[in-house]
Amino acid sequence: MGGCGRINTNPATSSILEDRRLHREYYSTIHKVQVKDLHLEEGTVGVVFLDGGDPRTIPIPLIGFSAPTQEGDTDKNYLRFSWGVYCPQLDDVILVAFDTKGKAHALGYSTVDFRVMKRLDDSTEDRGGIGWGDASGKRLRPGDWSFKSARGCAFYMGDRISLTAGSHSITLDKPRNEVTLQSDLIHQRYGGASESRSGSVKRLLTPVDTSEMPVYDVMFGSVAQEHTHYVKRATIPFPAGQIMVRTSEGEVVDDLTAQIVPPATFSPDLAVALTGTGVRILREVMDDASGMVPMWMEMTDNLGNWGVSAKTAVGLQWFTPASTWTVLNTMVNWKTTTTYALDVGIDYSLKVGGKMDFTVAGAWSATAGATMDLTAAAAMTLKAASIALAAPSISLGASPCVMSCVGGPLTLDSPLMLLGIGASEPLIKGTTFNAALAAYLAASSTAFTALAAIPVFLPGTAQFTALAAAATALAAALSGSLSTKSMTL
Repeated sequence: MGGCGRINTNPATSSILEDRRLHREYYSTIHKVQVKDLHLEEGTVGVVFLDGGDPRTIPIPLIGFSAPTQEGDTDKNYLRFSWGVYCPQLDDVILVAFDTKGKAHALGYSTVDFRVMKRLDDSTEDRGGIGWGDASGKRLRPGDWSFKSARGCAFYMGDRISLTAGSHSITLDKPRNEVTLQSDLIHQRYGGASESRSGSVKRLLTPVDTSEMPVYDVMFGSVAQEHTHYVKRATIPFPAGQIMVRTSEGEVVDDLTAQIVPPATFSPDLAVALTGTGVRILREVMDDASGMVPMWMEMTDNLGNWGVSAKTAVGLQWFTPASTWTVLNTMVNWKTTTTYALDVGIDYSLKVGGKMDFTVAGAWSATAGATMDLTAAAAMTLKAASIALAAPSISLGASPCVMSCVGGPLTLDSPLMLLGIGASEPLIKGTTFNAALAAYLAASSTAFTALAAIPVFLPGTAQFTALAAAATALAAALSGSLSTKSMTL
């Protein structure tokens, strides 16, 4: 066997030498290959050579990869692993090079004629383009970056940054100095359990659902729209969070039923005033142990009716010392269960165009430091068990004016009472008139009694006797019938 050379007994080098003998034309060369099979779990692809040759399996080319050495079981170098990977698709073209030992190395991806990409982009412009150039809303300039996945996600950095996934996008627009966030539903989660929802309403419709489904507004036949904000407190018993504050606008959804419901479902106390079919604005404070009981609630329904419920609150205050309030409405129904106090610093005016009914179950007192004027265009009725009017001047000028007190006294207490207009003549002058009339009646009684005792001189003795009796009776009634106050008409 002379002249045949030394026999290589190393199997490893034997295979290399065999590859070298069989594929000597590929060594130290670069070739284009086309992907025909994918092995993503192994990180390899099956390829065929475009310039001839046997099919091969090669590693997927990487954009970048770093695997820091593990110094021990407790170090955290594993957290520093980093990579950039593109998973090829069938028919992709890859550049492959062979070293001097016959081993294939994937260098990257072959170039493409940009004019072809431009034509493809323009031809599909009516459908949004392929995500390449002007037709897709991109203008690639020197130094720009553009990435797009096969499943419709793209990342572009040029004069702006654009991150898109189908119809959803985030754009940081440098020329316009603005940020645009576009999506069917923008769902933000922050803190321990708080969240914000803007856009289409989606909820878990049943307890067994694992993904949220759209909630429809049956009145309009479309997916409901909302802007809802939950501020939640995450605790060990309630990891999903307990609601402290909820603010919701749009087609407000009941979280218990995941449905659009009338206002009465949220608060039966407000059902009388809020008669709409749905709620458009809802604000709740539920800072109790369960996070389910509204301590304070404000609602506006789809008809514009507005209501506030705060059954556990003990205080309500408006402090606007320098403002002017104007309230215009059709009817006011105000009910206070205990005490109602109204303190007016300067002037208070109450004008009633029709009928005014003022009813007091107990005592009612109206006091004026100067002049009190109660005027009604029609009838005025004051009803109470006891009414006291005390003022330097009281004028009752309505026509007709009825003062009715059922079941109790009516007291008019004032130094001067004017009944009528233009009064000047004294009708009764109190004690002076009473004393004079009493003296006259006493004298008349004595005189008539004396005359009746002398029938021989005067006829009509019986008449004098009757006159004397009448004068005596009138004098007795005078002290209990006439007032000692001065009254002027």
